Amino acid sequence: MPNPPQRVPATPDEEIIGAESPAVESTRTDAERIARVDLEVRSGFERLARIGPAVSVFGSARTPEGDPY
Repeated sequence: MPNPPQRVPATPDEEIIGAESPAVESTRTDAERIARVDLEVRSGFERLARIGPAVSVFGSARTPEGDPY
């Protein structure tokens, strides 16, 4: 079966997520994508650095009420 025609990604995130998909056209080089990821990680750490002691709670909307997990 032939590959679907390439399309320009709707967002920069879609380009990174779909980098291995033949349907998503790469509009940036690997170095540009790495630089963007680096910027996002640095930005996140800079914002978190200003938060004092804190707690994060992760859960699931799929866990039924009363489930021990």
